[in-house]
Amino acid sequence: MSIDLVTTFGENEKYLTVASNSEQIRIYNLESLDSDILLGHESIIICIDRSYYGKWLVTGSKDSNVFLWDIYMEKPRNERYKLLAECIGHTEAISAVALSRKRNQIILTGSQDRTIKCWDITNISIDDVERLTSIYTITAHEIDINSIDVAPNDKLFASGSQDKTAKVWSTAYGSLLTTLRGHRRGIWCVKFSPVGQVLATSSSHTSTVFQVSFITSGIKLISSGSDGLVKLWTIRINSCENTFGNHDDKKDEKYIITGGADSTINIWEDNTKQEIKEKQKANEE
Repeated sequence: MSIDLVTTFGENEKYLTVASNSEQIRIYNLESLDSDILLGHESIIICIDRSYYGKWLVTGSKDSNVFLWDIYMEKPRNERYKLLAECIGHTEAISAVALSRKRNQIILTGSQDRTIKCWDITNISIDDVERLTSIYTITAHEIDINSIDVAPNDKLFASGSQDKTAKVWSTAYGSLLTTLRGHRRGIWCVKFSPVGQVLATSSSHTSTVFQVSFITSGIKLISSGSDGLVKLWTIRINSCENTFGNHDDKKDEKYIITGGADSTINIWEDNTKQEIKEKQKANEE
């Protein structure tokens, strides 16, 4: 069983969500490695994202449904997970989801029906499960949408597709601002830098690059591919700084967490800042 998606959440990113080619999400405590199972979807979960403060989780599945969850891991086991809302409207599998970054305002969803929908979550109640209606729907790409990411200021979002293009949109109105061309094959991932107006896109060359993420305050990129390798890139000089060979996918500012088709999860510690300080100290001496 392959591990397809991983993301951290919670205070100090203490918890890890894992989707592994099934309708279940497994949630791990990274300190104790205890795990819970989150159930709700009727088919394989394809995409997940977490809220800016890490308490809400959104999931998209082959069953064409999008669920918004409230996660409270400090509660008793049977009270930790609550379904807050269902986003109903797509006609095919959900292939991309993204939550707004600055505050809990919207969910953006992309589907194999080639549309992107925007859903308002500003007035979500924790008492009942809400069935949301989309604010707008746009026919975004010619074929499957693989990735959506929201800019840090929530004003823009980007989408990447198998049609070889990435597009940048206005979050407020869903209007197209620009189309980015240049990849020779489909785009698997789009990701905004946490600082500056920079967007990274990944595609296929010698192997498929499934994920890219900015780390170290946007100074570096981490990428994972179908060749089972994770690569660390220095953006300023466009250079691969290191290659990790234990297999394949997700980042935070302290750790790089990867999951692959070998059914294992590896946790790597980012020592970049420590190495920079040591070099500076050595130069001063």
